[in-house]
Amino acid sequence: GLIYQIMKVGTTAAGVVTIDGNGAETIAGVANLKLYMLYDSCEIICDGSNWNILREDFTPHSAEMSRATGQNLNSTALTKINLDTQCYDNGLIADPTTNHRFDILRDGVYNVCCKGTILVTDSPSWIGIEIHINGTAMSRADTWTHFYAAAVISENIELSAGDYVELFMQQGDTVTRATSTGKEEARMSITEVRD
Repeated sequence: GLIYQIMKVGTTAAGVVTIDGNGAETIAGVANLKLYMLYDSCEIICDGSNWNILREDFTPHSAEMSRATGQNLNSTALTKINLDTQCYDNGLIADPTTNHRFDILRDGVYNVCCKGTILVTDSPSWIGIEIHINGTAMSRADTWTHFYAAAVISENIELSAGDYVELFMQQGDTVTRATSTGKEEARMSITEVRD
């Protein structure tokens, strides 16, 4: 069959290359294939009615965001952290300005890591962090401390294109506390795990 080798090239990573079969033709069972990053490439072959992938070389999607300033956490209230600083974004999945979350563009397994910290100086307290997928809690970590309360999660999660991932925090003190800043700021990273 007919073989095509396709690569995203140019001088910028802006824009997405969409590879789409003719009419109802599919590529490996899906309507189209997308190249997001500069130099992403694939090789496809036609069997006469559909396309199969012979080779794909995609840059793993990976991004990290943090909360630059303290965000108030009311007593025991679960609060979405407005991640407002993009540390890096390979794959155009970080949204630090509108929804303060990660928007997944490609199906696959992703390593999701997050950390939340508050400073507690006057009494022992606990802190909890949660990873939310499409608005639903998927994973939670809690810790108890007398000084810096830091909770950490690192987990591989199966995600689909269109899913969104958010960081939530909760603290158990009777007063409002703010997330820590500087080296201890709330942060979340997502890295696509590719074979």
